[in-house]
Amino acid sequence: MNPVTTRPHQPGAALDTPVLDVQELSKSYRSRKGDVPAVRSIEFAVHAGQFVSVVGPSGCGKTTLMMCIAGLLPISGGAVMFRGERMSGPRDGVAVVFQDYSRSLFPWLTVEKNVALPLRDRGLPRTEIRQRVQESLEMVGLAHAAGLHPWQLSGGM
Repeated sequence: MNPVTTRPHQPGAALDTPVLDVQELSKSYRSRKGDVPAVRSIEFAVHAGQFVSVVGPSGCGKTTLMMCIAGLLPISGGAVMFRGERMSGPRDGVAVVFQDYSRSLFPWLTVEKNVALPLRDRGLPRTEIRQRVQESLEMVGLAHAAGLHPWQLSGGM
């Protein structure tokens, strides 16, 4: 994995402490014939301002890895550390939207409103929601698509 820094270092930010630290993560599924490994000993760290992509052929464990990192699947071995704390399940402030967003987003809401929904549900002030949504959409290069509906997006968006 070759992470790419997308933002300059902020004074006072600790570059040596990763936001996400995946340590020897393994996940196996049980079958009648024994355990079937889906992910074996994955290890990487993501620091503030870095962008990471998980790429591989169908069936190699990308979705399983993401589900484990998000705390949606229990891991079989290793650890997932988020901001220095061990993850043991889903966490506030962490969300996953997979590329097949037709099952993850509300088609009647715009991109902007879909992104704002969990923030609104947490009761954040409107000004903070607007700011966070704008920052998030800019960060992933979708600010221009804020007013579009999910069905108007391409798969890579």
